[in-house]
Amino acid sequence: MSFESLAEKALELDADRAILVDRWKGGPGKIEFFRLKEGLKLVPPLIYLKGVKLRREFETEIRRVQAVAIAASSDKDIELQKLADALSDFLQLPKKDVQTLKQTQKAKRKTALYVSRGKDGQIQLTFMLVPAWVEAGPRMRLSHLIWNVEKA
Repeated sequence: MSFESLAEKALELDADRAILVDRWKGGPGKIEFFRLKEGLKLVPPLIYLKGVKLRREFETEIRRVQAVAIAASSDKDIELQKLADALSDFLQLPKKDVQTLKQTQKAKRKTALYVSRGKDGQIQLTFMLVPAWVEAGPRMRLSHLIWNVEKA
């Protein structure tokens, strides 16, 4: 899909934002965020993916889910907080701490987008069921982030 057709489709749907997931070697490879203000404007961060575990690969069987918040695993990890803040701003979802989400009233098919570090130290994004805090997927392991998108 070209940028022009992406912009046209987004405007047709009365959207003010768009997310483009580019493929690399048969799977998702890059995530780009765009605001539709006087055309497509790329906004940071540009996310390069190392790997993706799809929702169907998780034991938790759930059909459609709705993200209601964004959470980061550590208040002290500046990079995680910066990414969580950027995603919260772009997706227009509140940023909440994990303890608050675990105490949320039971809600059917509600998830939080969880920003954390995997065992290898790489950043990962995954969707967690609220309030059970069980991983529902998909899980995206990040290769790297680019914050200065004007040069990207």
